[in-house]
Amino acid sequence: MIRRQRAWNQSWLGYMFVLPAVVWFAVFLAYPLIRNVYISFFKWNGLTADIVWVGLKNYVWAFTNPNVLNASWNTLVFGVVTITLQLGCGFLLAVSLVGPGRTRQILRVLYFIPVVLTPTVVGFLFSQILEVNDGELVNFLKAVGLGQLAHPWLGDPKTALLMVCLVNAWIWTGFSMAIYQSAITSVPKDVIEAARIDGANSRQVVFRILLPFLRPTHWSLLILSVIGVLKTFDIPYVLTRGGPGGASDLLTTLLFRTGFEEYEQGRAAMLGTLLFVVALTLTIIQLRASGRDKI
Repeated sequence: MIRRQRAWNQSWLGYMFVLPAVVWFAVFLAYPLIRNVYISFFKWNGLTADIVWVGLKNYVWAFTNPNVLNASWNTLVFGVVTITLQLGCGFLLAVSLVGPGRTRQILRVLYFIPVVLTPTVVGFLFSQILEVNDGELVNFLKAVGLGQLAHPWLGDPKTALLMVCLVNAWIWTGFSMAIYQSAITSVPKDVIEAARIDGANSRQVVFRILLPFLRPTHWSLLILSVIGVLKTFDIPYVLTRGGPGGASDLLTTLLFRTGFEEYEQGRAAMLGTLLFVVALTLTIIQLRASGRDKI
């Protein structure tokens, strides 16, 4: 009886420690998600009490509206370009800057600084740099006699999305570099030394040993990057607001405009639900592909 009472007391104490996390999850994650799914079946402006049940009409609208299809395609392109750049450049930087040395330490800090900057500030900074009339890049090109290369990068539908991709990749490349450097330090030195003894050069060590050895790190960064792409809003909104003519419109910017400029809260909630489903599905697929879904 005493043992049973003691076991119950220990279980009760454990539940009390877990309770704050459960409450936080229920209030700030579970309830908003369920509420968002619920609203996605209604037509509501978010300001009045007039809320009308429309069933699946919002979802039908999403799969037939050209603006949604355009934003979906832009999000796919944005994800492929930025993830490729930030993972590829991050890996190369990590390899080139690994090891001791003051110069390497300074460069690692400089490359990581964009990660800790506020994306809104970065977006505003690059909007000034890429400004077509008096931007810093235009002034620099004119100063070196290349003024003919000046171009409205953010105002041209052909280059607006590319500029958004480059700025976003510039921000997060330092994060990939830091993760790769941490992983590289875990590579057994005897493996690299054995490869050197067998006649492998630096390029072969990087691409034949380090690159395959860091496969778990590749998957981890890929999962984080995909989730980051699907929730990216501040950089494209500050730089282009989805323009010109929807050329750089992502699902997140379309969601914001639908909910807070067109006052279609039901459709905005539906877009949020779709983004959540896509993010969850891609994460599960990547976990299964990486062989870590049993963890």
